[in-house]
Amino acid sequence: QFGPALQGHAASVGNKDFFMFGEVYDADPRFMSQYTTEGKLQATVDFGFQGSGVNFAKGRATTELRDFYALDDYFTDADSNAYSLPTFLGNHDMGRVGSFLRDNTEGWTEAQLLRRDQLAHSLMYLTRGQPVVYYGDEQGFSAPKDVPGGIGDQRAREDMFPSKVDL
Repeated sequence: QFGPALQGHAASVGNKDFFMFGEVYDADPRFMSQYTTEGKLQATVDFGFQGSGVNFAKGRATTELRDFYALDDYFTDADSNAYSLPTFLGNHDMGRVGSFLRDNTEGWTEAQLLRRDQLAHSLMYLTRGQPVVYYGDEQGFSAPKDVPGGIGDQRAREDMFPSKVDL
């Protein structure tokens, strides 16, 4: 009820292009699609793309990405489809795409990590969905593995700018 009511209110005050999405932490399109079809949200953050896109950039078999996209039709109904889903590669809660790429057994160089990061972002920008770059990814936040706290929430919240306060 919340999603349609908010859209109706936005339209009533002249915002007919209002777009809203929800965040539900799950990667399975069979489950997630229920929020846009039965639940009537316009979209949900695409955690399935996040996992499959990062794994693609890590060099995993492309069949994972193929199989993920094959489930897009679960999102299709009269007013929504997978093309409206916000896609992303990492965020301030789970970790950054650079962190996930750095967490590999291949021992990639910094140049190789950068190329794989660029590959992941190219995939996000050039395939279906609405690409979202969470603050920090554009600056290369990557939470090196050898820093206490490792990959995840706390290391993903690096300062964006140097402090102007004497420490």
